[in-house]
Amino acid sequence: MVRMIRKSKQTFFVTEDSFGRTKGVFEFQYQDTPGVQTAWNPNTDIFETEEHIYILIEAAGLNEDSLHLHAVDNRLVLSGERKQVFDEPVIRYHQLEIQFMPFQKTIILPGSLDVDSVQAQYRDGLLTILIPKASLKR
Repeated sequence: MVRMIRKSKQTFFVTEDSFGRTKGVFEFQYQDTPGVQTAWNPNTDIFETEEHIYILIEAAGLNEDSLHLHAVDNRLVLSGERKQVFDEPVIRYHQLEIQFMPFQKTIILPGSLDVDSVQAQYRDGLLTILIPKASLKR
């Protein structure tokens, strides 16, 4: 199971684009972690049913213990790292398309979150986050 959510009072995330416009409710925003080189932005699907918001993140090759999920007001923040591990030293690369590095992703929700009601499961390279709509405080 993914390390469960914790509330945080401190944040350095921005909820506006570079022109000062507010981002849409279900648009995610990707921002670099200060002091860490990041470029990987996992593909994400966000959809809803009558009672839930589903967030599905393509996260193949991650160690489940490297995934961290927490809430800051109306933002759900996911971070982790995909590490490259080989048993012997690489002498030459011929093609590099898979990104092995840390990532951080922020998803803006339509209200603050009751963190105890959120469920997260990592299976078969996909992280599924289930948020009951009733748990969102507007």
